[in-house]
Amino acid sequence: MEGLLHYTSEWWFVLVAMGLIWMTDLIDYICDTTYEKIGKFSPGKHIPIKDINYFYENPPDVAFLFAWNHKNEIFAKEQSFSKKGEWIAHVDLK
Repeated sequence: MEGLLHYTSEWWFVLVAMGLIWMTDLIDYICDTTYEKIGKFSPGKHIPIKDINYFYENPPDVAFLFAWNHKNEIFAKEQSFSKKGEWIAHVDLK
């Protein structure tokens, strides 16, 4: 599944206890808008954190949304991805 699942993040959510830790083995990178995080790695699994522009320039087919409780804000901001790509999560996103 390499290259299939990616995670996008905004300032209000990070890959923490809310996320399914076992899923991190399938994630190639995390995208974030927080300048201080870019170029670093996630705790534990050491997943590289890239600038959100990397997500826009290299849109995946599928993105795993760990912050399902912020889906309305995220979907509103990421409308262009939502038209082309698919969001998945461990809960129903409908």
